[in-house]
Amino acid sequence: MGNTGDYYKLVFDRAGTGLLVADSKGIVLAANKTFCDRSGYGLEELVNKIKISSFIYKEDSQRVNKKFSELTKSKISDDSIHEFRFVKKNEETIDVAATFSFDPKTDSAIITILNISDKKKITQSLRRRDSILEAINYASNIFLRTKDWKDVMPDILKALGEASGVARIYCFENSVDEKTGEILMNERFEWAYNKKEGQINNPKMQKLSYKEAGVLRWEKSLGKGKTIYADIISVDEEEKKNMEMLGVRSSVIAPIFLNDRWWGFVGFDETREDREWTDAEIDTLGAAAGIIGSAIYKQESYEALTAYIAESALRLKEPVIIVRDNIKQIKNDLTENIISKESIMTRIDIQVKNMDQIIKNLRDLNIAIVEKRSEIPDAYRDFISR
Repeated sequence: MGNTGDYYKLVFDRAGTGLLVADSKGIVLAANKTFCDRSGYGLEELVNKIKISSFIYKEDSQRVNKKFSELTKSKISDDSIHEFRFVKKNEETIDVAATFSFDPKTDSAIITILNISDKKKITQSLRRRDSILEAINYASNIFLRTKDWKDVMPDILKALGEASGVARIYCFENSVDEKTGEILMNERFEWAYNKKEGQINNPKMQKLSYKEAGVLRWEKSLGKGKTIYADIISVDEEEKKNMEMLGVRSSVIAPIFLNDRWWGFVGFDETREDREWTDAEIDTLGAAAGIIGSAIYKQESYEALTAYIAESALRLKEPVIIVRDNIKQIKNDLTENIISKESIMTRIDIQVKNMDQIIKNLRDLNIAIVEKRSEIPDAYRDFISR
């Protein structure tokens, strides 16, 4: 059997957590295999040659170095967990959780390093999803209170952009090329964290065919109600050219439908870094597109209904005037006693039938309003057009 020191060395070397021993100045005195594997450094590159500050991301260094300095000066152990970004040898950055314990006998610090990147990503994803849901709730309330959805779209996109943490959001409406029948995309609204990256003033973003833009698959998928995820690594060459031209690393594109009609889409672009989108985030962004579609459909339906009521009122006016004038004439004829009783009765019966028809048509109008129809029934239109 080995001595106790051998067992401690075995535990140190084979621990699943990265372990370091550093002197009071932060110079590495020892490192275990897990730390070497995850950092990319060999043991000979670390011991007595590098400080722990070399592993700390620049923006986190002041905070973490201060804590380490306080620990070594006070010569006490600290049970706190410190999260920071760890820089590997290849300059890749990962999120870690570290603890610092001071050993007064050896005048050195024992440091544990645990990779929490995956956990951090999940946490950040859930936070973003919750933020997007809050933005959707905000959008719903704003849309309910506004008369014109177009007036509030800039604020809605800004809220969604900040909640999702993307670089740019845009909203495109479809149109049809009268000559070719192609579906064309037209940028209507946009938000960008950096206005210089905005594309809404780019004339190429108007009347642009999906084929010309190199995103023909968007037309097929979006038209079927499917949300698209695109990253520059996995897309085909045509789509990649489009993304490179716009500086896009990854995108989520969600279709906007008005009831069962494909109206256009809303897109979420990340231009600053490679980003992994979770299914929860993508689904939530799809829900945001649904809220926008509902707002547009609501207004279009309201405008159609208003036009319907206006047309109905105008068309009802003439028959009512005719019935009124006919009754006045019957009254005059009765007063002057110039026609027979049978003729008057016949004429009154005709006017009663006309009034019954008008009453029926008014009832039909009320039903149409309740059902939110956008067309006047043919029978009604024939009657009031006479």
